[in-house]
Amino acid sequence: MKNITVPSMRLKLASLLVFSGLLAACASVAPSKVDVKLPETAPIKKVTSFTQSLRNLGLMTEIYDTGPLKIQSNPIGDNTGTAIATGGEIPKDITEMIKSALNSIGGNVTFIPYDPAFIQNQMATGYSNFRNKLIPDVVVSGGITEFDRGLETRGSGTDVGAEGEVPLPIPVPSKKIGIDYSDSTKTGLARITLDFNLLDFKTMAGIARMNTTNSMEVTKALSEKEFGITLFGPTFGSKGSIKKVQGRHNAVRLLVEFSMIQIVGKDLSIPYWRLVDDDTQADEVVTDAIKKSYYRMNDFQRNHNAQQWLYLYGYDVPLTGMLDEVTLGALKKYKPGFVAEGKTVDLDTFTQLYVNIPINEKTLGRRITLTNIMQAQQSASQAPAPAPAPAPAAQQPAPPQQAAAPAPPAGSPYAGLSDDERRMKSTEAMILAGRAFRGRDYPKAIEYFSENLKILPSPETYFYLSLCLKEMKDEPKAAAALKEGTVRFPQDPLLWKSLGLLAYEKGDLPNAQAALHEALRFSPDDHQAKFLLDRMEASNK
Repeated sequence: MKNITVPSMRLKLASLLVFSGLLAACASVAPSKVDVKLPETAPIKKVTSFTQSLRNLGLMTEIYDTGPLKIQSNPIGDNTGTAIATGGEIPKDITEMIKSALNSIGGNVTFIPYDPAFIQNQMATGYSNFRNKLIPDVVVSGGITEFDRGLETRGSGTDVGAEGEVPLPIPVPSKKIGIDYSDSTKTGLARITLDFNLLDFKTMAGIARMNTTNSMEVTKALSEKEFGITLFGPTFGSKGSIKKVQGRHNAVRLLVEFSMIQIVGKDLSIPYWRLVDDDTQADEVVTDAIKKSYYRMNDFQRNHNAQQWLYLYGYDVPLTGMLDEVTLGALKKYKPGFVAEGKTVDLDTFTQLYVNIPINEKTLGRRITLTNIMQAQQSASQAPAPAPAPAPAAQQPAPPQQAAAPAPPAGSPYAGLSDDERRMKSTEAMILAGRAFRGRDYPKAIEYFSENLKILPSPETYFYLSLCLKEMKDEPKAAAALKEGTVRFPQDPLLWKSLGLLAYEKGDLPNAQAALHEALRFSPDDHQAKFLLDRMEASNK
């Protein structure tokens, strides 16, 4: 019997373990077991460098009070034919991108889609007709007009190698050792251009100078690196490469969004370039329109517009249409060194005021307040005239049935008068109050409006009283007047909205939201209240 030593057994056991490990390793690298894991990502919201600019454009239309713009887009796509020839290197149809850009502006801009097949199908089913459909003011046409791929191709590279021999006492396939390294880069440049024009929907003719032509350069690059070592015959090494391409579709979307900001801003004559980039130059189309409007205005109109814009800046100036002391003081604060030349503001000051109006929520609040003030002034200028002398009894028509006049407050000296007598005295008080209001004699106007509350309380009287108190910088009393009005007339939306705007200007957002909710409860179609409420609720999220 053959003797087996312990060391010999240990050696065989070790060999067995090594062999088992090699088998397992071979199984793990077997070609039939190859696998790859794909990374999983969640959907994300598409945000570009112009996403916020589009929203701010809508806010700008509200602040500048541009009036509504209803805009439609023709089907727009690739006019170069590259999208078909290259299998979609650039998008074949960009209409949906334009729809998304226009519809995200909001404010005074309303997007109307162009889809005749959908409308015809709806009419065929009897679901719809043209009774309540909006008619566009303007139509956007255009397309991808250039796609140049081989504008520029550059390449660069580095190759390094070294080799030597090492004498060894043992036999090897080769006594050489060496090292090799290479690095190469190749870049290509392409350019995409989009053209858009604005058409008048009624005439289908192009609107002069309402066009955009914008280009964007995109790059693709290929980089390769290789590293190798030779040791006594065998060679080991590593090689890697990467290819990157700037997204053509993403570049087209950026061009579309920028072009829509441009073309809407041009049509509305507002300084849209402020929303794009600090280095963007002013658009001559807009600045020329400002100059033309200035020269077409008389002194009163120029001053009146300047006073509105000063109010938006935060200066509480009266809307008199004259360069009074308050207005001159505000102009000197806005533009140090300002000197009035004649009876109106100069073109440079007029342009600066218009172009640089702040675009933020606070300015929007002042715009809404300014609109209410101007509407109140217009209403006050149309106050009812004194009642005419009664006609002879034979010529008098049958008196209409009138609702009972609201009862005067307790302790009012007018409590003993009939409804007709109180209506007559109320008319006289409102005429005097209106004259004082238009003449900016706010203390006297407050006196007459307060007196009318004792004669014949009404929501309008509370509203005008609060405006006068606000002009006198007594906001607490203005708020108190509005609150008293909502107690006596809890279903009047104007009082609730005015109370909400006053709270909004003070930064009291909870009370502003509560008041605006009440305003919408009684006037669901009040777009101003809804717009401001939506913005406040969005900012709280």
